[in-house]
Amino acid sequence: MRRIYDYEFLLSGFPRSDVPANNDRKRAKIAALREEGTLHPAPEKVRDPKFQDSDFFDPRDAVQVKYEMLRRVSVEKASVTDASDTYGVSRPTYYQAKADFGAGPPAIRCRGAGEPAGGAFA
Repeated sequence: MRRIYDYEFLLSGFPRSDVPANNDRKRAKIAALREEGTLHPAPEKVRDPKFQDSDFFDPRDAVQVKYEMLRRVSVEKASVTDASDTYGVSRPTYYQAKADFGAGPPAIRCRGAGEPAGGAFA
């Protein structure tokens, strides 16, 4: 489960030690992505500049990576080869993500039933 903190909590006078440190939030996010089956198995392969040093774009979030890859091809008219290379996935993975997204955003998958973790990243 992802933790979301509102300003009321942060400003309520709790000691700073009660608010998770940045590393704790990162570990919690990684654990949540792993539990959801959406942890990118090779985030270091994502070379899109917006995923570098960003608080919003996270190369460990496989769903976000696949969505941005699909957007790059459909909106920016990048080639499938360039997009799959930039986002660190194979071309078959691009086409599978495209087919899954065509079924509706919740259908973008990273791991199907019976697949090993990271199985959709070939």
